[in-house]
Amino acid sequence: MNRTLYSNILLAYILFAVCAFLVLFRFTSDRFYLHLVKNEAEIMYDNAYLISSQYDLYDIQSGPEDKRLSAFLSTMSGTLDARIRILDESGTVLVDSKEASPSGTIVSFDTSYFEGNYYRIGTFFDTFKEDVLSVYLPITGNYTTTGYIVLNASLDSVVPEQEYILGQIYISFLIILLLSLVFLVIFYLMVYKPIRKICGALSEYAKGNLSYPPPEIKADNELGMISVSLGLVASELKTLKVEQNKFIANVSHDFRSPLTSIKGYIEAMKDGTIPPEMQEKYLDTVLFETQRLTKLTESILSLNTGEKAGSRLRYQVFDINTIVKHTVEALEGICQKKKITVHLTFEERSYMVWADMEKIQQVVYNLVDNAVKFSNAKSKINISVYDKGEKVFVSVKDNGVGIPKENLNKIWERFFKTDQSRGRDKTGTGLGLAITKEIIQEHNENINVISTKNVGSEFIFTLQKSKKKA
Repeated sequence: MNRTLYSNILLAYILFAVCAFLVLFRFTSDRFYLHLVKNEAEIMYDNAYLISSQYDLYDIQSGPEDKRLSAFLSTMSGTLDARIRILDESGTVLVDSKEASPSGTIVSFDTSYFEGNYYRIGTFFDTFKEDVLSVYLPITGNYTTTGYIVLNASLDSVVPEQEYILGQIYISFLIILLLSLVFLVIFYLMVYKPIRKICGALSEYAKGNLSYPPPEIKADNELGMISVSLGLVASELKTLKVEQNKFIANVSHDFRSPLTSIKGYIEAMKDGTIPPEMQEKYLDTVLFETQRLTKLTESILSLNTGEKAGSRLRYQVFDINTIVKHTVEALEGICQKKKITVHLTFEERSYMVWADMEKIQQVVYNLVDNAVKFSNAKSKINISVYDKGEKVFVSVKDNGVGIPKENLNKIWERFFKTDQSRGRDKTGTGLGLAITKEIIQEHNENINVISTKNVGSEFIFTLQKSKKKA
């Protein structure tokens, strides 16, 4: 089982605490011990200097049994809790704070024992069974060394002080660790718990459960922004899924209807239900239904092409009036069935424009086809072409059902349909106007709509007037 983010951070915290404690114990213990020893040695050295400043070796040699000296050293020894001895250059003990009548010589006495320092830890030439702190100070006279003052103190006084200081440090360290646990609690509540909620929501969305509520993270930070964004994305995905289902249903219906008609007419011709003298009429119907399928297929392909960074436009000079005429002729059969009259108004005999002819032909077809679909029977459609300055305007106006005001901005969206309960001839994919606007925008031109519900709609788009002739 994979460890969670919080367990990883907790494990890292524990490892850090253990490593920090070991490092603290290893280095601070030795450093504090040496520091305390050095402080003790400095105190002993200062007192050795005091002894040296009060008495000189000559007086000692002339009267080492001087009671004043013995009393002074005994007092200093009790104060420092150290043994004080005065040696000559050969190591012979002249005065000893622990013995009234000192005697003997320290074998192999040599100041190199201190290795260039004024103190050292050891048995001091095996005169002690345990390690002691030894401090020495040369006694000089007439610029020559005449003896040495040596102080030896037990290290037992250093260890308790070391343990006390280290104990205080360790207690402080533990307090800091305990206080730092607050950070882990804050991290859990403010970071880890929200992340878990986000992961849970993502898991549900990945399973397709787009109805799962987005995580409620009331925080004005990045996690809060992620939560809000996640909710928006889920809502968009849910909407997209609904639109896709609608699109599939519409496309299925649009394919099934003409295919059913084509199949029915062909079977009727084959089995003789439709006599040969009437087949031409029904073949025209089959051809028209085939054109409907072609139109639907091209719409879907055009939409897909538009999603691939835009299709390349093949600009050329052509007469927009001719395109309008051909489009009206192609839809003449439908207009006759609904008894719709189409009026064409051209201010000039021809208007030469600079654009992609096939794309503009698709735009005109979509607009006129929509006008026919949504016009009432026995109504009128007005198509006019005129120019203003360097632009040519094409207007398609119908007297149909119109578009509700609240939907005017939505008609350009893919898959959007203003009326979900249309008749068979008004069942579409909701792609026509979306593709139309994309084509016009690719030409860097404009398209607008003016519509009143139950009165009609007027679509107007512009094209660049060509200065050349075809």
